[in-house]
Amino acid sequence: MSNFIEELKARRSQYVLTSESPVGDQEIVKTVEDVTVQVPSAFNSQPQRAVVLFGDANQKLWNIVKETLRKVVSDDEAFKATEAKINAFAAGHGTVLF
Repeated sequence: MSNFIEELKARRSQYVLTSESPVGDQEIVKTVEDVTVQVPSAFNSQPQRAVVLFGDANQKLWNIVKETLRKVVSDDEAFKATEAKINAFAAGHGTVLF
Protein backbone atom coordinates (compact mmCIF):
# COMPACT_ATOMS: atom_id res chain seq x y z
CA MET A 1 0.00 0.00 0.00
CA SER A 2 2.86 2.41 0.73
CA ASN A 3 4.06 2.03 -2.89
CA PHE A 4 0.62 3.05 -4.09
CA ILE A 5 0.64 6.16 -1.88
CA GLU A 6 4.17 7.05 -3.06
CA GLU A 7 3.05 6.75 -6.68
CA LEU A 8 0.13 9.09 -5.96
CA LYS A 9 2.50 11.60 -4.40
CA ALA A 10 4.77 11.49 -7.47
CA ARG A 11 1.92 11.82 -9.96
CA ARG A 12 1.73 15.01 -12.00
CA SER A 13 -0.89 16.22 -14.44
CA GLN A 14 0.27 16.44 -18.02
CA TYR A 15 -1.20 19.27 -20.07
CA VAL A 16 1.02 19.07 -23.13
CA LEU A 17 -1.57 17.27 -25.21
CA THR A 18 -1.35 16.55 -28.92
CA SER A 19 -3.66 15.07 -31.52
CA GLU A 20 -1.30 12.13 -31.98
CA SER A 21 -1.76 8.95 -29.95
CA PRO A 22 0.55 5.94 -29.69
CA VAL A 23 -2.56 3.88 -28.94
CA GLY A 24 -5.29 3.26 -31.51
CA ASP A 25 -8.79 4.65 -31.03
CA GLN A 26 -10.35 1.20 -30.72
CA GLU A 27 -7.90 0.24 -27.98
CA ILE A 28 -8.73 3.44 -26.11
CA VAL A 29 -12.46 2.74 -26.38
CA LYS A 30 -11.98 -0.88 -25.29
CA THR A 31 -9.93 0.20 -22.27
CA VAL A 32 -12.58 2.74 -21.23
CA GLU A 33 -15.28 0.08 -21.64
CA ASP A 34 -13.31 -2.41 -19.53
CA VAL A 35 -12.59 0.13 -16.79
CA THR A 36 -16.21 1.29 -16.73
CA VAL A 37 -17.43 -2.28 -16.22
CA GLN A 38 -14.73 -3.33 -13.73
CA VAL A 39 -14.63 -0.29 -11.44
CA PRO A 40 -16.34 -1.04 -8.11
CA SER A 41 -19.77 0.43 -7.46
CA ALA A 42 -22.23 0.35 -4.59
CA PHE A 43 -24.05 -2.98 -4.52
CA ASN A 44 -22.39 -3.80 -7.88
CA SER A 45 -24.98 -1.56 -9.56
CA GLN A 46 -22.46 -0.28 -12.15
CA PRO A 47 -24.18 3.03 -12.87
CA GLN A 48 -21.08 4.44 -14.60
CA ARG A 49 -21.35 5.60 -18.18
CA ALA A 50 -18.69 7.03 -20.46
CA VAL A 51 -18.57 8.81 -23.79
CA VAL A 52 -15.37 8.76 -25.84
CA LEU A 53 -14.91 11.48 -28.45
CA PHE A 54 -12.32 11.73 -31.22
CA GLY A 55 -11.81 14.02 -34.22
CA ASP A 56 -14.60 16.44 -35.11
CA ALA A 57 -16.79 15.33 -32.18
CA ASN A 58 -13.94 16.11 -29.78
CA GLN A 59 -13.43 19.57 -31.30
CA LYS A 60 -17.17 20.25 -31.24
CA LEU A 61 -17.32 19.47 -27.52
CA TRP A 62 -14.50 21.88 -26.67
CA ASN A 63 -16.03 24.59 -28.89
CA ILE A 64 -19.28 24.22 -26.96
CA VAL A 65 -17.35 24.47 -23.68
CA LYS A 66 -15.57 27.58 -24.89
CA GLU A 67 -18.78 29.26 -26.12
CA THR A 68 -20.59 28.44 -22.88
CA LEU A 69 -17.80 29.72 -20.63
CA ARG A 70 -17.45 32.86 -22.75
CA LYS A 71 -20.99 33.75 -21.67
CA VAL A 72 -20.10 33.20 -18.00
CA VAL A 73 -16.64 34.79 -17.80
CA SER A 74 -17.33 38.44 -18.56
CA ASP A 75 -13.81 39.79 -18.00
CA ASP A 76 -11.82 39.54 -21.25
CA GLU A 77 -8.50 39.20 -19.42
CA ALA A 78 -9.81 36.37 -17.23
CA PHE A 79 -11.29 34.62 -20.25
CA LYS A 80 -7.88 34.53 -21.96
CA ALA A 81 -6.60 32.15 -19.27
CA THR A 82 -9.78 30.09 -19.49
CA GLU A 83 -9.55 29.93 -23.27
CA ALA A 84 -5.90 28.88 -23.10
CA LYS A 85 -6.76 25.96 -20.79
CA ILE A 86 -9.68 24.91 -23.03
CA ASN A 87 -7.45 25.08 -26.10
CA ALA A 88 -4.89 22.89 -24.34
CA PHE A 89 -7.52 20.22 -23.69
CA ALA A 90 -8.99 20.59 -27.20
CA ALA A 91 -5.53 19.88 -28.65
CA GLY A 92 -5.68 16.33 -27.29
CA HIS A 93 -6.37 13.26 -29.37
CA GLY A 94 -9.73 12.76 -27.72
CA THR A 95 -11.86 13.24 -24.64
CA VAL A 96 -13.42 10.75 -22.24
CA LEU A 97 -16.52 12.00 -20.41
CA PHE A 98 -17.62 9.98 -17.39
